[in-house]
Amino acid sequence: MGVAIIGVGRFGLNYLKTLSSLNIPIDWICSNSKQSLSTALDIYKNPVKTTTNYKDIINSKKTSTIFISTPAITHYNIAKDCLTAGKNVLLEKPFSTSSKHAQELKKISLEKKVVLMVGHLHVFNPAIKKIKEDLKLFGKIRYIQMVQTGNGPIRKDVGSVWDFAPHFLSILDFLLENVPKKISYNGSSFFTINKDDVFSLNLDFEENIFASLFASWIHPEKQMKLIISAENGYVLFSDYDKNKLHYILNGNKQKIEIEECFPLTEQIRYFINCIDKNISPILNNVDKAISITKLIEKTEEK
Repeated sequence: MGVAIIGVGRFGLNYLKTLSSLNIPIDWICSNSKQSLSTALDIYKNPVKTTTNYKDIINSKKTSTIFISTPAITHYNIAKDCLTAGKNVLLEKPFSTSSKHAQELKKISLEKKVVLMVGHLHVFNPAIKKIKEDLKLFGKIRYIQMVQTGNGPIRKDVGSVWDFAPHFLSILDFLLENVPKKISYNGSSFFTINKDDVFSLNLDFEENIFASLFASWIHPEKQMKLIISAENGYVLFSDYDKNKLHYILNGNKQKIEIEECFPLTEQIRYFINCIDKNISPILNNVDKAISITKLIEKTEEK
């Protein structure tokens, strides 16, 4: 399997480090920044080709699998070219900023019979997986609340809703296996024109389940917290705490042990396994990503 990475910015470097830790050889590293390429080569010590033009990778017959972690507005064009060339693609979130483009990428992947997967990372978070496993203990869900904030980085290509909402919506899809019947959005822009820096997102589901997200990239505290309120108790998840997961059942609060693993590692393993077995992903599949893209598009409707 010939592997390439397109985009080695902040998160692309995480892919580079994780692939290296899994002893998966990398044939190509691409970035339009020579400084980023230099940083990548400081990390990855094995022989590797570099380029500032991703089409060099597409033209490589040896390369069959490509990880794309570039600015969101470039996802469609790069992924389209890679898929058209018959490459397997793991595309970092957001899948696309257009559901029309997202559907086209799905169509190409089916025509070319290649694996296309989207990087909705928290589906592989061991705490989220544990919550799904135990969810029936809590009875009927009343509401789900998530807070995700940090002091940057402020993205230039898209607003914060495209940065944060895919996490929340993919978690909701994973836990509830349902789509909301109603969505409402409110956001404000302070530093990026026409791109909200802070927002709140409210969703109504069948069976009177309510979900809300508050997110900001201009906040002093880095946090990702999830609370589930249900008839038999509560789920408390804080991704950056040492003890990440607690349950409150029958009035008793207990720390929940979770598997020690890195979500990105598990996501890459799952993707490679789908390629090896020539099967379509069940987790993080394209249809789920298209649904999430459509929901975020609704926040931009006037």
